[in-house]
Amino acid sequence: MRKMYERKRYMTKQSIKKEIKGNESVVIMSAVRYMLGRSSYGVGSVCDYLKTQKDRLTQSNKEVICRDIREYVEKNPDITYKNDWLKIVELLTP
Repeated sequence: MRKMYERKRYMTKQSIKKEIKGNESVVIMSAVRYMLGRSSYGVGSVCDYLKTQKDRLTQSNKEVICRDIREYVEKNPDITYKNDWLKIVELLTP
C-alpha cells in the first residue's frame, strides 16, 4: 500500500510541472480579468498564484495577461492594487 501512495505522490509532482493548457488557461485568464479593478484579498491570491505558476504559463498566456493588465492600468490609473499588477507584468515580461 505504501508504494502506491509514494508513486501517486511522485506522479502528482510531475504533473505540476506541465505547461498550463486548455481549461486551466481559461480559468487563469478569467481570474485575472475579473480581479482587475477589485479591492479585495482575491487580487493578492491571483497575483500569488501567477508568481508561483509563472514557469508553467505559455508565452501566449503571459502576453495576454500583461496586455490585459497594461490596458486596464492605462484606462484606470488610480486602481487600488496598481503596484501589485505592475509587478506581475514585470515578472512575466522576458
